[in-house]
Amino acid sequence: MRMVPILAGVFACALTAIAEDFPPAVDLLQKIAALAPSMDVSSFTIDTKGNFYIAGITHYPISGAHTFGSGGQDDMFVMKLDPTGQQILYTAVIGGSLDDRPSTVKVDDAGNAYVLGFTESVDYPYTSFEGTGFVSGTVLLKLNPTGDSVVYNSVLQWAFTSSGLVLDPSGSVYFGGTVLSGRLPITPGAYQQSPGAGSPSRLGFLAKLNPNGSALLGATYVGSADVVIPISLRPNGDLLFSTAVTIGELDATLARLVSSNTPSFPPATDNRSVYIGSDSTLNLYFIAAALDINGSPVDGSLSLRKYSPDGLQLLRSRPLEISMVVLLPRAVVTGSGTILLFGAAYPNFPIHNAIQPCRANLFNPFLAVVGTDGQLAYSTFVNTEIVTAAISPVDGRPYSIATAYFSDFRGIVRLDPAYRPPDNISVGCLVHSATLQPTAASPGTIMTLFGDGLGPETGASWNGGTPFDLAGTHVTVDGKPAPIIYAQSRQINFVMPWSSRTDGVAVPICVSASGQMSCLSTATTAAVPAFFQASSVIAAINQDGSVNSQQHPTQPGSYVSLYLTGAGALSVPVKDGDNAGLPLNSLVAGVSAAVHAYPPGQLCFPGAGCPPGLKAEVLFAGAVPTLIYGVEVIILRIPGNMPSGLQGVLVNFSSPGYTGYAFGNIWFGP
Repeated sequence: MRMVPILAGVFACALTAIAEDFPPAVDLLQKIAALAPSMDVSSFTIDTKGNFYIAGITHYPISGAHTFGSGGQDDMFVMKLDPTGQQILYTAVIGGSLDDRPSTVKVDDAGNAYVLGFTESVDYPYTSFEGTGFVSGTVLLKLNPTGDSVVYNSVLQWAFTSSGLVLDPSGSVYFGGTVLSGRLPITPGAYQQSPGAGSPSRLGFLAKLNPNGSALLGATYVGSADVVIPISLRPNGDLLFSTAVTIGELDATLARLVSSNTPSFPPATDNRSVYIGSDSTLNLYFIAAALDINGSPVDGSLSLRKYSPDGLQLLRSRPLEISMVVLLPRAVVTGSGTILLFGAAYPNFPIHNAIQPCRANLFNPFLAVVGTDGQLAYSTFVNTEIVTAAISPVDGRPYSIATAYFSDFRGIVRLDPAYRPPDNISVGCLVHSATLQPTAASPGTIMTLFGDGLGPETGASWNGGTPFDLAGTHVTVDGKPAPIIYAQSRQINFVMPWSSRTDGVAVPICVSASGQMSCLSTATTAAVPAFFQASSVIAAINQDGSVNSQQHPTQPGSYVSLYLTGAGALSVPVKDGDNAGLPLNSLVAGVSAAVHAYPPGQLCFPGAGCPPGLKAEVLFAGAVPTLIYGVEVIILRIPGNMPSGLQGVLVNFSSPGYTGYAFGNIWFGP
């Protein structure tokens, strides 16, 4: 058995608090869950007196609410709270027998609340309606300042999706979104009156509803973008809007295009430019990105763009140092031009001067702050996800609705855009090195720390000896030194000490570098076995020494070596940092395996419809000779009647204090 280059990255660089703990940049004002535990919040705004307006869906009746309609599965609600966030001024619930959900809430100077959303209910309590047939589509409703009366409640059946809401001084409402080609009720003199030859099935639109919600004052197609979001009203009354690819300005009647600008993008499957706000001088701010086939930002493509108030002049374009986000981040802009970005990120999200570490889930909430100079002030994981945010017209501070994973916490929080954490090394996330997902840690498991300032800018790899000091970086687990395999500024790979506890108690993991220390904690367990992966298959070596792949499959009747970590204690005592040697007497006990024939891409593990499989003979399970203790290998003899193709491998582990499994795919040949 020999090692091949496929495993080199595993041992070098695989990738270049409690739920209601709040970092210094965040203050809690109110726990919404204590007021109405059945609510999911989707939009949030603040009026000129500092009152909060929260819109979303409720799954159950809210006690004391003003109710409009029969109610059903999910109903829209609007809740108004006083400036302290402590007192409910009113709650209104609107809906029919099916799903009704809001997307945006805004409020005018008189305190009337406007909600843009969507209904699927045939008995939705509309007061005005456009279209024929089944009453479903975009809804636009207006509530009076006390929330006990609906001023109007219009259903606009033709709108496919809607987003963005702008109020003018007369009480008219601008909104936009997508519409199916040919469905828009074009108004006379509209800027773009037809979809145009070769247009896609969905097009962007802009519309203007009169003050009593009974008629459209304007409706126009806008290019061929799939989303249109009104930005703001210019001082002269013109409407600024954006699509995924255009910044434009229409006059107040939606009849004349005053100006337009098309930002440039790098080549990609898709490109997006999303408006995030304006500062006190009305400069416009956007996040731009190239998206991959899954709709996620391409690594390194995120950038911030600042435009003049008319959207024509690009004042600044800076790449964002953060990446590894699940979707385009949401953001708010303060009057001074400080930008707060928030969303969900992968564990290897590149933090800078972190405030909090990640929690144990694949997608972690993050907060990033970009100063008025365009430089990243900090980026960090946070224990509460910022769902939606708004700038208060009273104090100019950002306020948001925050929720927490693993609990029913929801609350109103106030963010401090001026806060700057001290310049320090910081550990951001601890993950299993084989899966790159947060998990409990067990003795001998190779783990990865992502963070900032953790080691040298140029990575250093262990090359023999006892690697407790690698390029000036040290790691301790519950006070015990841990062997380090790789150290770099953004990443450390280390081995959990073999004497680590296994009883579930959380232990501190600390990194020391450049005279500073940063710590996080993790739960402990007896074993967390998982196979290393290469190109979405198990890192495996065939009997002939080739790396398992579609071009080099494992043959029936031969043996294959599968590499993993986290299998738990070995059958003989071992020393931290030592290499496994000969004879092969460091075994993982209680191992059985099966191989499974099932369609490619189908998950195969206990409880997920896994077929019985063919028993595979386990020839060896234990430490890999010549490598550091913590890297394990399982050698299987494949049944002679194994079908060809991408098939599953399921390995069961049973040892004192632990019963579990590891699974993955490898290629089998004829």
